[in-house]
Amino acid sequence: MNRKMRSIISAIGRFLREIVDKLNGRLRRFSAWLRPRLKIVFLAIQVVAIIFVILGWYLDHADQSKWIVKVFAPRYAPATELCHLMYGNLGLEVNSTAPGFTEISSILSEQLQSQMPNLSSFDITHMKVVGTIAVVVNPDPNLSGPRITLSVTLRDGRVLPEVEVPRNWLESEIEGRFLEEPLFRWGEGLQWLGIVITFAILILEKVFELI
Repeated sequence: MNRKMRSIISAIGRFLREIVDKLNGRLRRFSAWLRPRLKIVFLAIQVVAIIFVILGWYLDHADQSKWIVKVFAPRYAPATELCHLMYGNLGLEVNSTAPGFTEISSILSEQLQSQMPNLSSFDITHMKVVGTIAVVVNPDPNLSGPRITLSVTLRDGRVLPEVEVPRNWLESEIEGRFLEEPLFRWGEGLQWLGIVITFAILILEKVFELI
């Protein structure tokens, strides 16, 4: 290799070192600028994670709070209101457009399916209160108390004229499906989200300490 080529290679090497040194300097200045701000960001995210954990715990322990029910279990209130309406109004007719109809009809459809497995479809489109029973005594608390008799119309046109529905059982099903279950899912999900975020921030803090 002649002298001219060596000088060219040496010049290129010096140029590259200068670029690397400038980049390292800028990176150090950026890191110095970013580090205190990242601490604030990490702290804010940790606070949010703690709020998620607390809110998740609260959902598991405050199911009677109105705003909690409205936000996290929106199907519970209309189902409960329609249930109360059905047990206080003989002759009441409700169809699929009524608030709470979808929730109550889904419960009744599953119950009818278990009682009459030979029938394939229980898509309810209309219900009418055709009878009431004030008090029924039964060892099972869910089956005792007042009942109503419904005439149920299915989508295929079939009519089931006498479907007895104990009030305690229906209210218990509504509470379990549309209040307790969604609140449990939301509560558990928020708590786990808060825990995951907290661990992620701890890992990121360690990573940035090494940079």
